[in-house]
Amino acid sequence: MSSSRQKIIDHVSCLDNFVIGNIRGGWYPHGTGAAIGLLPAELAQALNGVDGPVYVVHSYETPIAWHPASGVNVWEVPDVRYSTTTSGHQNLVKQAITVRSERINQALTEVWISTD
Repeated sequence: MSSSRQKIIDHVSCLDNFVIGNIRGGWYPHGTGAAIGLLPAELAQALNGVDGPVYVVHSYETPIAWHPASGVNVWEVPDVRYSTTTSGHQNLVKQAITVRSERINQALTEVWISTD
């Protein structure tokens, strides 16, 4: 895996602000602050309806995933097809979500074992 692809996975899995080429991730105070790009209307409405901080990953100007701060590991990853490049970005986000889930599960296991 190229270093830039791994950096994207690392940034998204840690919910870091970043810009690498045509993909970026960052925090917004609420869903209405994020650019909508080519996101279908019903999904744009769902993103706009997020009340409170939300981490959004954009490919070009289109949100391809978002995570409200109020959810431990709750993600919205729209099943929408765009360009080949954006499809690649979507796959990186899915990998990052898996990495994040594994980290959360590991941390919970360690807490459970230490309190046993």
